[in-house]
Parts: sequence; C-alpha cells; structure tokens
Amino acid sequence: MTVSAAALVLVSAVVAVGLGASVGTTLLLVAASPALIVVAYETVGYRHEEQALKQAGA
Repeated sequence: MTVSAAALVLVSAVVAVGLGASVGTTLLLVAASPALIVVAYETVGYRHEEQALKQAGA
C-alpha cells in the first residue's frame, strides 16, 4: 500500500508539471515520495513486519 501511495505522489508530480506547476513544487512532491514510505513504515508497517516474523517462526 505504501508503494502505491508513493507512486501516486510521483504521478501527481507529473500531472502538476502538465498543469504548469513550478519546478520547485514538483521537486517537493518528488522528495515527499520516499518520505511517505518512511512515515508509513514507522507508524504502521513495523507492526505488520513483527507479526509476519512471528508467524514465520523467526
């Protein structure tokens, strides 16, 4: 889910360029994409990983 959200942010950057947004605006959107993945992992993702590792017996 986080990867698709990051892809959506990148697509929105391309759309913003098409609509005439400045380079700075699009760079902020592109820079936000990996930050979105980190925030999502830190808020929810680590719990899913912990549960998967317990189920796998690791």
